[in-house]
Amino acid sequence: MTIKRIIQWTLLASGLFLIFFGVLACLFVFLGLYQFKLFDFGLSSGVRMISGLTIAGCLLLATSFGIDDYFNNSVN
Repeated sequence: MTIKRIIQWTLLASGLFLIFFGVLACLFVFLGLYQFKLFDFGLSSGVRMISGLTIAGCLLLATSFGIDDYFNNSVN
């Protein structure tokens, strides 16, 4: 297994984990099991923190899928 594959799978797994955690946290809040105040940190509200985690997961997934495109396609 090459270092490129290890980095790609690490980014993929962490991105999926963050997306799963964000969606699960939103679901628990909407079901009334948790409150958004649980996720407050500093000046950011709970909604911002949960959405920030989910967006970070999406960016990590996009980066992991872009690694193959970057290394396999030549730039014209």
